[in-house]
Amino acid sequence: TGYPVRDGLILTARHVLYCEKMNAASERVLSWQRSDESQPYYVTKIQQSAIVFESVEFDVVLVACDTEPLGKIPAVLDTSFPVSGVDQVRWNSFGYPRAGKEAGIRIKTPAKGTFFPPNRDYYVQQLTSEGNATESALWKGMSGAPVFRSDTNKLVGVLIRTPTKYQDT
Repeated sequence: TGYPVRDGLILTARHVLYCEKMNAASERVLSWQRSDESQPYYVTKIQQSAIVFESVEFDVVLVACDTEPLGKIPAVLDTSFPVSGVDQVRWNSFGYPRAGKEAGIRIKTPAKGTFFPPNRDYYVQQLTSEGNATESALWKGMSGAPVFRSDTNKLVGVLIRTPTKYQDT
């Protein structure tokens, strides 16, 4: 899963492009799917030269590609950490997890939850999830999915991993 952050630029998790099981020399492609269709409607090849920014440490990558078929890019980046207080700050997202398969095809699946209080000394923002995947492996495919603050609809990050040592809830 990836998300356009401006015309011609996609944000996703770096490991989406460099999966351990993937041949490093193999071709990577982005396929765009309309929410009302089950098949991709637009596919573009990703060349190494298309990578504008990548960070192994933060597990993010910005990729230059043609986003014109997607129409207007609505993302607005947030400039601050969500802060939990008396009221829980909520988040929402969507992606293509294994848990969202129907007839062998991954479908666009919503996700939501709340933010834990941020650790300002660490780049990872932990989240609670109200999703109903029965085990963490079923969340695979959500990597790179956008994370929006529910109260502002601003993009605050991308999903990069699911804990494997906590109880799935």
